[in-house]
Amino acid sequence: MTVENKTWDSLKVKYLGQVAKALSSVKHPRAKDVLEDVRCHLDRRFADLEPDEQTRENLQTIITEMGPASDYAELLDPDATLPGQSVRRKYLLWTGLGIIVVAAAILLPIAISHKVKGHKHLTISSAYWFHSNQRPRWIPDDAVRKDNDGHILFHIDEWFEGEGIVQYKSFYSKADKRFLLKSQGHPDVRANAERGYWNQEFYVRVPETEYIKMKAGVTYIVHPVNSNPKYQWKVVPGVTICKSNE
Repeated sequence: MTVENKTWDSLKVKYLGQVAKALSSVKHPRAKDVLEDVRCHLDRRFADLEPDEQTRENLQTIITEMGPASDYAELLDPDATLPGQSVRRKYLLWTGLGIIVVAAAILLPIAISHKVKGHKHLTISSAYWFHSNQRPRWIPDDAVRKDNDGHILFHIDEWFEGEGIVQYKSFYSKADKRFLLKSQGHPDVRANAERGYWNQEFYVRVPETEYIKMKAGVTYIVHPVNSNPKYQWKVVPGVTICKSNE
C-alpha cells in the first residue's frame, strides 16, 4: 500500500465515521444505505485521480467537497437539529421504488451562508436506457427495479462546480416534467421525469401503457412539453431513444 493510499484510507475512515455518527442521530431506516453510497462515491472519486494527482491536498479536497457530515442526517430528517448546527438547511430528498436519491445522487457541499446558484434551463445532451451499458458504473443497476415500464436516463450538460445537486432543486420543482417521444408515422409516447436524479443523470419513466406503444427498432426523438416558460428543458439536436428488439 502506497503512502497516498494510507493517507486516503485514514481520511476516508475518519469522514465515514463522522457521517455514521450524524446519521445515527436521526435513526432513519435508510441511514445504512446512505452511508454505503457515500462510501462508494468516495471510492469513485479516489479512483478517478491519476497517480500524480493523489496528493494530500487533492485527497482533502474530495472530503471537503462532500460537505459537512451533518448534511446527510438533515437530508433524512430536515427537522432535526444536530449538535453545533445553528442554521437549518433544507435540501431535496426524494425516494421512489428501489431508489434512494440522497444516496445515489451523491451529495456535495453547501456552506451555511452560501446562496446556491440555480438553473432556468437544463440541456439534455443524451438519452439512454437505465439498464444498459451506457449507465455510469457508480449508479447501481438495482437502484431501479426491472419491470414492464421503460426506464430512461437523460444526461444534463449544465453543472455549477461546487454547488452540488441542490443547484437543480428549484428547476426540478418548477419545470414541467412531461416529455413526448416522437417518431414520424408512430403514436407519440408519453414519459415523465420522476424520483429525481443522480448528479447529471435524470431519471425518466415511460409507463407500461406507453412503453408497449413503442415499436422496437424505431428511433424516437425527445420532446419536452415545457409548459412553464420560466423553466425550460432544452434538447441537443439528435437526442433520441430506441427500444431494442429484445
